[in-house]
Amino acid sequence: MKVLHLISGGDTGGAKTHIMTLLSSLKENVDVTLGVFINDVFLEEAKSLGIKTELFFQKSRFDLSIVGDILDYIKHNNIDLVHCHGARANFIAFFLRRKTDIPFISTVHSDYRLDFKGVFYKQLIFKNLNYLALKKFDNFIAVSDNFKDMLIERKFTDKNIDVVYNGIDLEKEEKFVSKSEFCKRYNLDENSFKIGILARLDEVKDHKTFLRGAAEFLKEEESDFLIGGDGILMPELKEEAKRLGIENNVHFLGEIKDPFSFLNAVDINTLTSLSESFPYVILEGGKFRKPIVASRVGGIPKITIDGETGYTFKSQDYKDFAKKLLIIKRNDNLRERLGNNLYKTIENHFSANAMVNSHIRIYKRAIKDKTILFSGFYGFDNQGDDAILEAITSSIKKENPYLKLKVLSNNPVKTSEVYDLLSVYRFSLPKVIKAVKSSDMLISGGGSLLQDITSSRSLWYYLFVIWLSKKYKKKTVIYANGVGPINKKFNRWLTKRTLKGVDFISLRDRDSFDYLKEIGIEENKMNLRSDPVFLLDSDDVAADKVLKKINLNDNFLALNLRPWFGETRLLKKVEAAIKKYMDDGNKVLLLPMHMSKDVPFLKQFEADIKHENLYSYFDEMSVRSLMGIIKRADAIVSMRLHGLIYSVAVETKPFALSYDPKVSGFMKDINSDYILDVNDFDSDILYQMLVDLKKDDSYIEKIREGEQLRQKLAKENVREVLEILGDEDGNS
Repeated sequence: MKVLHLISGGDTGGAKTHIMTLLSSLKENVDVTLGVFINDVFLEEAKSLGIKTELFFQKSRFDLSIVGDILDYIKHNNIDLVHCHGARANFIAFFLRRKTDIPFISTVHSDYRLDFKGVFYKQLIFKNLNYLALKKFDNFIAVSDNFKDMLIERKFTDKNIDVVYNGIDLEKEEKFVSKSEFCKRYNLDENSFKIGILARLDEVKDHKTFLRGAAEFLKEEESDFLIGGDGILMPELKEEAKRLGIENNVHFLGEIKDPFSFLNAVDINTLTSLSESFPYVILEGGKFRKPIVASRVGGIPKITIDGETGYTFKSQDYKDFAKKLLIIKRNDNLRERLGNNLYKTIENHFSANAMVNSHIRIYKRAIKDKTILFSGFYGFDNQGDDAILEAITSSIKKENPYLKLKVLSNNPVKTSEVYDLLSVYRFSLPKVIKAVKSSDMLISGGGSLLQDITSSRSLWYYLFVIWLSKKYKKKTVIYANGVGPINKKFNRWLTKRTLKGVDFISLRDRDSFDYLKEIGIEENKMNLRSDPVFLLDSDDVAADKVLKKINLNDNFLALNLRPWFGETRLLKKVEAAIKKYMDDGNKVLLLPMHMSKDVPFLKQFEADIKHENLYSYFDEMSVRSLMGIIKRADAIVSMRLHGLIYSVAVETKPFALSYDPKVSGFMKDINSDYILDVNDFDSDILYQMLVDLKKDDSYIEKIREGEQLRQKLAKENVREVLEILGDEDGNS
């Protein structure tokens, strides 16, 4: 790969360190060039590290004559990808992207709304230009989870946003002078305790909190407070130190060109920022085993673990800042332990190698640029459909991490946050059309999408998306669907007509296979597979935390109910059976699968019974956590299909209250007799079957018999899809 990195070249601090560290390691695996717009020390330092460089000299920020020069360089050197850092590079990329079709990536090192904070004209002009430029990028690297969340919250949901934390080369020998020589350089007392902050004098770094914390600290202990960095706030900060009466203890050292000499000299490293990404100065201090006290912002809590590697405090809380400094200052053993732990944490999780490998994976995905679009009942807080989405996408990512995965969702922000996917609002026709056109494949499903028992509108929606995909000549796949019933004659005709031209159809149960065959789909165009959820693992740790929270042990029956026709009669019947079951000393846990619909229904159930053996948990949880809870149960009585599928996946006894043929079909597929028709059952029969279920030790063995086949069929789905996509990197 040939990758061109663009950055202004006047950068200092974390951005500069990031570039130097990344490119120094990256050049061993990638043909990488650093392009800068300013002829300054940044360029010379890159050259000294053996990084290939190119100067595209820019007379001013608005000098666009270099766009042509960069474009020529890209063409003549066969550059595969351009990677931008900072507002100026993003702005230049805005014009470059119109003239070349290679992919562009921008690394988000900071909150772009705060980059020019404190300078009105820059805030007005450059902040907005940077925002406009960023919106045109399709690929981002955020240097912390917080920055990824920030982009998603600001509607960057249909963009590739990867999180790659900064890394540092612990084996590299850094240049620094001794503590004695450093103190002599700045006329400091070599024997004094020293607390330092190394950051440009900018409002976002909030040095005033550093000074106010210093004033609180100095009421109880002595120390020198060192400020390394330059900026327009220098006079104001010096005045603040004087106002606080601490000017004799605060030393403004100006720009520090050898940061490791500064970090070697201090006893505690600090940061008081209002906003941060994942600051290098913590990694650099950690390399010298210096404990950190930092504001609880951005990615800082990822590495600053209270009482383990340092301490955090709420930004601007100078009193807590001072308190944490005093704790470390007064305990030499603690200070040493925090520093050593920080070093080990960096060694294990934040190495330069890990950072480089992540970048290479992202570059490959961007260059290959293949996108799969998912259409289903996603973004409605339905645990069953969310499980399908997570199961399909995680399986595909496992086979090939370089693909772009995009989903049509009712809640794009939440879907992007929870499942780490590009997301588009499913009810915006322009966005849906754009998403289909920009994708290489549509996957419709899984779930029971093709049915009109709930409404014709949903069926028409999914068929329309399939039709769109075929119209734009995209690979089109029906993935592990449950089909039917489709009651209306027109709907059956429309389904048959739409499905005839798709590339691949897989069904999750025999009834669905037979149903499509019945309405006219040729048998040789269909494959009988299994539900993708059988490939999901449970989160047992999270499940145990939930059960501990509600004081429930492993011996319980899970119960899932959903609203249905004649719900008052339904409630009374189930309540009578469950109350009798609990009177026997059995515990029951109410579990919702679709939060907005199931919770009110289950709360009514809970209010009606008020039994000491009845437990409930109505907070949101992940799919894997829910599976973990079902795994801990003795059995589950479920109306919703995926409550039953989860139980089979984690080897818990399933009992179906069937309201739909898909539920009955699943129980038939696993050869289970523990099923009652929700519209026609007797409470005494339900109670007796629950008693029998508890005693039935052979049931689990019966379920296990088909476990390997179910997983095999689910895996075949993934391989077949990647083969159709033409994925040369998959394991198909």
